[in-house]
Amino acid sequence: MIFVIIDLEWNTAFSKEKNKYINELIEVGAVKLDDHFHKLDSYSRFVKPEIETHIHSRVRKLTNISNEDLADADDFDDVMKDFTRWAGRHDTCVMSWGDMDVRTLIDNYQYHNGSPKIPFIKKYLNMQTYFMRKMKCPKGQQISLSNAAEMIGIDLSQYPLHRALADSVLAADIFRNVYDRESFSKRVVLFNDDFYKKILFKPYVIQDINDPQVDRGVMNCMCPMCLIAAKPLSEFKFFSGAFKAFYQCPECKTQYKVSVQFKRTYDTVKIKKNISPVIQENKSAQ
Repeated sequence: MIFVIIDLEWNTAFSKEKNKYINELIEVGAVKLDDHFHKLDSYSRFVKPEIETHIHSRVRKLTNISNEDLADADDFDDVMKDFTRWAGRHDTCVMSWGDMDVRTLIDNYQYHNGSPKIPFIKKYLNMQTYFMRKMKCPKGQQISLSNAAEMIGIDLSQYPLHRALADSVLAADIFRNVYDRESFSKRVVLFNDDFYKKILFKPYVIQDINDPQVDRGVMNCMCPMCLIAAKPLSEFKFFSGAFKAFYQCPECKTQYKVSVQFKRTYDTVKIKKNISPVIQENKSAQ
């Protein structure tokens, strides 16, 4: 198998034609490794922006990419056709640190070609989630590329970070340190229609209490002190991103605010529930 580790730099642009913001690609960097992790080749090219021709100051400071650097660059279609040839058609797994690079590619392919399909990705690995599982990082914690390098003792001084090629080289060095065949094979996904449906799905918070996806069985309150069911003082109403209601324990008379959020993702409904005591004002102290 050939490993292609890709990294992108982009400039946020507003498309009047699409009436939305797009992370417009301005640089592609990648490293190609063989199955013994020997470096076969590297790739680095600027991409001439079409939507927003001026680089935001924040991006310039972060990447040191200037408008002059992009003035003579080739456009998106030419660069990506060249990159597809470079990546090759053999058994290749494309990898990136987090899925933001893939999402950016999808948005750019959709904008320029009318299709989200990325021709050079057949197998894919999210290196960030792979690393976090290998290192047993807490769920919900996002480990940056530089933090991951520091965790395994890589000296960052030799990498000019926030440039596409340098970041892909660093990601490749991290990958060499944590790879094992069994865990890798379990985390690789096929870039098929189901994957596109999943990554393109826009999660949303359910706001209609009568929606059949709402689980009424969790919309209750148990007093944590008395371990008995509290009685509702109000009906659940949706505001500030969740269904909320007030309850009172019939034993200790403590009042609670109950918040329940139902978030629809591609393949499940995630439930987030919070029960907090209501602090009563001490009127005698007023």
